[in-house]
Amino acid sequence: MGVWRRVELSEQEQDIVQRERYFHPHPFTQRKLEALWLLHPGQPQAVVCRITNVSRKALDRWLTAYDEGGLEKLKEWPAGGSVGV
Repeated sequence: MGVWRRVELSEQEQDIVQRERYFHPHPFTQRKLEALWLLHPGQPQAVVCRITNVSRKALDRWLTAYDEGGLEKLKEWPAGGSVGV
């Protein structure tokens, strides 16, 4: 089983992520937000990678971006300088 990392989203962040994971204009950003949404209640990272069809390395980059700058940093396209998933 994969690493378990819970992401703590504020109520405001929950509202933003819940909405923008479906309605953000960039599908790539939608995928990043979906991953964050799945980690929020405590899904293991391996499960999140399978559901969102991304590599563990990509998910780690996304989480680093979120840790460094919150949702705004995560929504930059692409986080980490490459689109590779």
